Amino acid sequence: IDRLGVRNLKVSGRTNYEFPFRIGVRKDWPQAVGILNRVIRSISAKEHAAIRRKWISADGTGWPIGRVLVFAVPFGIALVVGTLLLVNQRLAREISQRKKTEAALRESEERWNFALEGSGNGVWDWNVATNEVFFSKRFKAMLELAEDETEGHFEAWTSRVHPDDLDLVLDGLQRHLRGETEIYEVEHRVSAKDGSPRWVLSRGPVVSRDESGKLVRMVGTHTDITERKLSDLALQTRLEETVRIRTAELERAERGLRQITDNIPGAVYQFVQNPDGNFAFTFCSEGIMAMVGVSCED
Repeated sequence: IDRLGVRNLKVSGRTNYEFPFRIGVRKDWPQAVGILNRVIRSISAKEHAAIRRKWISADGTGWPIGRVLVFAVPFGIALVVGTLLLVNQRLAREISQRKKTEAALRESEERWNFALEGSGNGVWDWNVATNEVFFSKRFKAMLELAEDETEGHFEAWTSRVHPDDLDLVLDGLQRHLRGETEIYEVEHRVSAKDGSPRWVLSRGPVVSRDESGKLVRMVGTHTDITERKLSDLALQTRLEETVRIRTAELERAERGLRQITDNIPGAVYQFVQNPDGNFAFTFCSEGIMAMVGVSCED
């Protein structure tokens, strides 16, 4: 009646034929039933009265609200379904984009892990704000530790540093935090699970600061340099032993030379000009004392 613009007609009454209103939904979208039921229940008493005033008859009898809903509810359903379809499409696009982003991050992380594991370096990631430290699998493997044997905080790291190297480590760290070095880099010893020392090269920069310049995060690596250090120490030991032996031989030779020269009449000496131009006695026998009254030491 309203659509055709017929204004002189009124509803005179109701027929004896009544039918219940039913809603059909797709099997793969059962959640729509609850949504549509909420739409029907959301029609307020005020809206009911407005509908009744619009469709009231002259003699006070009007259409049952059930009949009115036959026209009103389909429109509401269509509106809700259309809205849900739009939301569903948007969610589908967002989910698709999120999956692509997650896949890209996962691929990047895999490449990063592969590069690190392939290099043989252990990784540490220090969150200064929470004092938490992440240790990679390779880091723990260097010290023969299981996954759950290292607590993720700064003290767990420093507790394994050799006591003789702890000051060196902390000093290098503080110097870097003060901006005196471009990167934190220290060679030191750490304790493995069995207590044996491992030499590592620990290096890494500050990667994040807050607006006030305060340190937020550092990321670095540990490189196992035990074999190189042991080789260097062995070489140093051999060199020190060689120097000790040669020094002893020279001291014996000098003592033998003095025994000979001290028994020679007169004096035996060596007088040379140094690179700076000055002259000096590098050797003299005890006879120099009898000749000039000055000892070799003087």
